[in-house]
Amino acid sequence: MGKRVRIHGLDAEVLASSSRGDGRHQVLRIEHGGKPIVLKLYGRKRDWLRDFLRDLGHRFLVRKTGMTPAARMRTERDTLELWLRHGFTVPRVLDIELPAEVPPLRLALEWIRGRSMRDLLSDPVVNVETKRAVLERAVREWTRRHELALKLREPRLVQAHATFGHVLVDGDLQTTFDFEVVWKGRNLERLIRLELLGFLGSFGPWIPPEQIDLLLDAVVEHYAPRDRLVEAARSWRGRREAGDAALMERLKDAITRAEKRAERRGSA
Repeated sequence: MGKRVRIHGLDAEVLASSSRGDGRHQVLRIEHGGKPIVLKLYGRKRDWLRDFLRDLGHRFLVRKTGMTPAARMRTERDTLELWLRHGFTVPRVLDIELPAEVPPLRLALEWIRGRSMRDLLSDPVVNVETKRAVLERAVREWTRRHELALKLREPRLVQAHATFGHVLVDGDLQTTFDFEVVWKGRNLERLIRLELLGFLGSFGPWIPPEQIDLLLDAVVEHYAPRDRLVEAARSWRGRREAGDAALMERLKDAITRAEKRAERRGSA
């Protein structure tokens, strides 16, 4: 449970906040009409100079959307609505009446029950068959979304900050959140590879080692086209730590295993 506060005329639970910047960036849980609602307030996350430089870098160097509070709010709202239009599960933006004290740079969002996929995959108590089933559903959805992104030439359908920590799991339902920054670049195959590497890299050292190969097998078996995974593994560069390199080698081994299984089925 987060800290309970009285803020902007509301009784709220603080789910997340940034102590840097202007102190206005907060994610709150409030009650509205007897139901829980997420209220996201957008502020600067760093001092004004760093925020200004990051905004320039995002827009003109890495080809992402801007980092100002207004840009992040607008991007998140528009991207949530885009994903919903195409049938992907994300929190809905709600139109509710709020006290006049609430800052204008805000979004009211549907409250989503669930557990983060990262926590579920790392939990040693959860059996590997359950984890595989959850991951297989996610991977099939990646395939559908990536193909639609390519068809529509729509970079906002490719996650710019791909991590299992940004997916909530509740039974068969998997809800993706956090769309403050999205891609603007048009080399969609490259962006998709970066998303795949982001998700796979977020396996990290926290998944039980004896389960990693079984989970990578699930990714390779259910993602299409497999050639894209091959290219993602080849394009990996030592981004963070030695564990990433070992994980990419295990991904390549999983691809090899899948190819051998396909060969055996073809010759049967």
